Amino acid sequence: QVGQVLPIAEVERAMQVCAEALVRDIDQLPAHADDLAAALARDGVAGLRRELKTVSRRLRDTLARSMTARIDDDDQEDAA
Repeated sequence: QVGQVLPIAEVERAMQVCAEALVRDIDQLPAHADDLAAALARDGVAGLRRELKTVSRRLRDTLARSMTARIDDDDQEDAA
């Protein structure tokens, strides 16, 4: 209905690129242990919760950037 059909291989590749970016960030979660422990020690559960929200926002940003980058890449290829 929109007039845009994509080959399945392109969609699969875009999903793979996004997933790889997200997995890289997920694999880095243990690197936040010191910050999380410090937040807990300093401000208790409320501080830990704030720090976890920060980590969560980073994961969301990574996902949004990787999806946007893939869309931008497709747009540039179409223009060429």
